Amino acid sequence: MNFKKKDIMLILAGIILLALEFDITVAGAKIDIFSDVLAYIIILIGISHIAVRNNIFKKCKSTSIKGLIAAIAVQAIHCVSLGVAQANADLFMMGVMTIFFIYFTYYFTEGIALEAKMQDKSAVARNFKLTWGVFGVFIFAYYIILNFISAGSIVAILVQAVLVICAIYYCYAMSAACDMLYMEGLPQRSEEALAEEKQNEKMVEK
Repeated sequence: MNFKKKDIMLILAGIILLALEFDITVAGAKIDIFSDVLAYIIILIGISHIAVRNNIFKKCKSTSIKGLIAAIAVQAIHCVSLGVAQANADLFMMGVMTIFFIYFTYYFTEGIALEAKMQDKSAVARNFKLTWGVFGVFIFAYYIILNFISAGSIVAILVQAVLVICAIYYCYAMSAACDMLYMEGLPQRSEEALAEEKQNEKMVEK
């Protein structure tokens, strides 16, 4: 079963949506313009088609389901009044959302890296850990600044801007890797395998 480009694009679009954060208040309820619920639905549509490829992608699917449940819970908390517990509940659920976001991108990165290894194209994933590491740091940093420093500060705006840039670069790196792994037809056999096959053919001829 080969990847379909639309599945990868759906996953990456969902990741971009998760990185974007812009809340408005309507009738006392806080609403995220770039809905995390929508983001996880898009991700689930894409990851469901490729989860069968390896166990790490299955973890991606499981994490995205948990993320969707958490995103729905966050929206529910925003729409009801919990009194003094509102802030604590919101802080806790946003922390859970952040953890799921980081874990999903980690599993997705490792899943692509595993595919590269299986195809003897490990060079494709050479910089994946660094790319994901920087992205993950800014995901967590934005959560800390947004909830413990100031949501409207210059620092928060700058960190979110860098986070979005990291998200775009991360998605570009994943898309480019998938193009090399899956969009060039069937996976190429390694040079060692080809050399061994030629050697076996020569031995048979002798």
